[in-house]
Amino acid sequence: MRVKLPITFSLFILSLFLLAINAFGHAGKSDDLLIAQNQKLIAQDGIASSWYGQSVAVSGNTAVVGAYNARVANNDGQGAAYVYIRNGSQWEFQQKLTANDGAFNDIFGISVAIDGDTIIVGASHDNNQINGFFHGSAYIFQRIGTVWTQQQKLLPADPSNQKEFGFSVAIFGNTVFVSAQNDNNNFRWVSYVFERSGTTWTQKQKLSASDDQPANGFGFGMVLQENIAFLGATNSGNLGQGQVYVFTKQNNVWLESQILRANDGLESDYFGAGLTACGNMLIVGAGGDDVEGINNRGSIYIFERNGNTWSQQTQIYNPHMISNENFGGSIACSDNMILASASFANSDRGTVYVFERVGTSWSERGEISAENEEVGRRFGTDVALSNGNIIIGAPQDVIGSNVNQGSAYLFNIAVSTAFDFDADNKTDISIFRPANGEWWYQRSSDGQVSAAQFGNGTDRIVPADYTGDGKTDIAVYRPSTGEWFVLRSEDNSFYSFAFGANGDVPVSADFDADQKADAAVYRPSNQTWFISRSGGGTTIEQFGASGDVPVVGDYDGDGFADIAVFRPSTGQWWLKRSNSGTVALTFGTSADTPVQGDFTGDGKTDVAFWRPSSGEWFVLRSEDFSFYAAPFGTNGDIPVAGDYDGDGRFDLSVFRPTQGVWYLQRSSAGFIAQQFGVGADKPVPSAFIP
Repeated sequence: MRVKLPITFSLFILSLFLLAINAFGHAGKSDDLLIAQNQKLIAQDGIASSWYGQSVAVSGNTAVVGAYNARVANNDGQGAAYVYIRNGSQWEFQQKLTANDGAFNDIFGISVAIDGDTIIVGASHDNNQINGFFHGSAYIFQRIGTVWTQQQKLLPADPSNQKEFGFSVAIFGNTVFVSAQNDNNNFRWVSYVFERSGTTWTQKQKLSASDDQPANGFGFGMVLQENIAFLGATNSGNLGQGQVYVFTKQNNVWLESQILRANDGLESDYFGAGLTACGNMLIVGAGGDDVEGINNRGSIYIFERNGNTWSQQTQIYNPHMISNENFGGSIACSDNMILASASFANSDRGTVYVFERVGTSWSERGEISAENEEVGRRFGTDVALSNGNIIIGAPQDVIGSNVNQGSAYLFNIAVSTAFDFDADNKTDISIFRPANGEWWYQRSSDGQVSAAQFGNGTDRIVPADYTGDGKTDIAVYRPSTGEWFVLRSEDNSFYSFAFGANGDVPVSADFDADQKADAAVYRPSNQTWFISRSGGGTTIEQFGASGDVPVVGDYDGDGFADIAVFRPSTGQWWLKRSNSGTVALTFGTSADTPVQGDFTGDGKTDVAFWRPSSGEWFVLRSEDFSFYAAPFGTNGDIPVAGDYDGDGRFDLSVFRPTQGVWYLQRSSAGFIAQQFGVGADKPVPSAFIP
């Protein structure tokens, strides 16, 4: 083993990004949890009382902010929504969305939701008939390339005066839910289901609660997943106790399957105002809950699914909270993290609390608040989380002298992008030179080239973020001895340990969702997986069959890497998803090369392969299992899929050994060709390709 001091050029400049929390705001953090503020967003054309940030949403590296009272073409209250995309560590304005037929007081942007390249915006005061007012509508926008275009205006099949259709919206794939507050002037809340076929959206159903009552708030909060929906009704039940209705899609029909209530629910708890779901976990806010003798202290409830039944697992409240702070008014989650806002806390400054799960227990890990913490900004009115990107609305923020202009704050949870050596959330062009054990990589943040000598020609390269600092660590696995050697990105020190045996295939990934890669191997001789979890403990599990090759990825988007294999003999993929069960998919042939990755930007690994004979890529979308194909590359190329432009999507990309040239078809930044390396080099992004 040869270990030399790496040749570096300002290796630690980008670490300042993860320390930006000290300069721009503050948040709770632990050894395995680091949240840093990226940016504060304001509308460049904002005016007083725009209420920018009343609604926010994020999907992958795209965020949308609603400003329902924004002035458009001199129409006060017409409303707008602003779209931003993440480019490395910075968010850039992409487009302002407005309704094609917008008018005075439509309040377009009272609600927003996004899934990939589709945004839905509610305008609950839109007037759609000659007589009457506040019928409401919702608008669908589709992104093609970098441009968003209004695809369709959604209206209920039974519009009526003061229905206020569009108050809440939710989207998943080709399905949207839209709530209405006042159906047929009887003050009953209903929700509508629309589905997309091609480019056309059609109403499929109108839903109401089985125990319907006036002003129940049915659909005040809405969460939509594949074939399951949750609708919070804050005023239903016992005088505002609140309930959540679970709907499941059966034979293309949405049916109410369960009503959820807090085990200790009482009147005026407003259970269901805040609502979010992650995999088999549902989190419900009850901002009016009385806890330990304190009125309206607020709490959140966690439900988990067992089969088709949801049951309450635990209740969380903040021991420091006082009354009337609206704790749980808005909630966001990943599989091991919950963000719960208290927008009235601290004299309406607002705070978002962070809870983290360790094992089966949840504990508070800190707070997120904005810099300066001005009174009355209502930070946390709405919160959203996707792929480590957090967006928090503060609609009553004063900008300059503009009262209630509003703002939104973007935070980042330190997560690792594949083969990202400088923590800018972009895959870096990089090679390993077996002849002398050298690593060379070009940092996408500044274009500078760094090199290190680490390992030898017979080692398997296993680059990943083992230390949890957001940077890929240089690392090798030595088959002859089963040893691992890791060069820490923080200080260029190294450590080693034994895990595995000759013949094992290294499959480094974050199997315990602690933001650190775990050492792991797949043993083809008996199809056994050995995982040394950085959080503690070793897992041994048999999964696969003779001839299978490992294709690890996070196929259900819960933050946990999933055990998975590709079976060349049948073209089958077997995925043991940590939250969604085991599934088998036939996609590809024995001559194809698996290149799994998140090509669609929804936070889930997509089943994908590259066909050497034709240079074609085939991607099976995780959202709906439709697929697309595109030619990129030629026979003899090496696929090097990664997120080279930092937009949250893997890019079609190849390394051509005969020329030492990288060809990258970046999904947001376009095509580039760049020479880096020689024919005998191994491109680092192909490290785990079988």
